[in-house]
Amino acid sequence: MEGKKKHSVLRWIGILFLLLILAAGAAALYYVRIAGKALDEITDQDESQTVFSVYVRTEDSAEKIKDTKEYTFGISVNAADNITYAQAAERLEDLLKAKPRAREYENPFELIEALKKEKVQAVVFNEAYLSSLTEVEEYEWAKEGIRRIASFAWK
Repeated sequence: MEGKKKHSVLRWIGILFLLLILAAGAAALYYVRIAGKALDEITDQDESQTVFSVYVRTEDSAEKIKDTKEYTFGISVNAADNITYAQAAERLEDLLKAKPRAREYENPFELIEALKKEKVQAVVFNEAYLSSLTEVEEYEWAKEGIRRIASFAWK
């Protein structure tokens, strides 16, 4: 009889340990999921969107993108932007709600020069390039000489 009692106690201890192990596993799984979600949020920021902006000369009367429907646009994109000229022109068309007249430029320097010489009335390029562009002596005028009237994001 004493052997049966000992066997029953051992069985309950075994069941108790099994339940503790299952609870610890469930808790560990819960915290792993929380850590995974946190990592996803952190790494999603790394996949941030690229912002392209539409700029006009400061003295231009256009206040909003709809005011530029009749303008000729200069667009500059490169491989690092992860967008093609055609895609940028399409997004511009979405903003304008009309097909834009647009010209492609090799780089933002040529683009800003075209705006300065009034070959185009508005320009579209990656907003991140503006600070680098205006650090170059030849293009310092753009700090005060252009203003943003619209933007769109691209992943």
